[in-house]
Amino acid sequence: MKKQGFVFSLEASLSLIFLVGILLVQIPAQEKDLHELAVFQKENDLLKIWAKQRNFSLEEMKKDFEFAFPDVSGEISVNMQRISAGNPRSKKSVKAIASETVFFGADLESTIISVSVFE
Repeated sequence: MKKQGFVFSLEASLSLIFLVGILLVQIPAQEKDLHELAVFQKENDLLKIWAKQRNFSLEEMKKDFEFAFPDVSGEISVNMQRISAGNPRSKKSVKAIASETVFFGADLESTIISVSVFE
């Protein structure tokens, strides 16, 4: 019996050392970047405003985009008609954040509005 108690104690000690070792390993914290969330919120706000106004003038929408995103470039699309907006010098990046909505008018004609921000 004394041998079994020793084996159990050795196993328990090794398990405890292993558990403490695992708990001491630190996992690096991930950076919380809320920039993409802010861009999505601005895009969705623009889409809501444009749908509420029901005035789908690309020039007016371009002005709204440039007000919301003064330092970046982007693209606005209404029913496959596209216009570039914003600062054209910042279009060097390949990362894009895009949002799209479908608006239904009084006689149920659909209008697809999308906005993309290039970073």
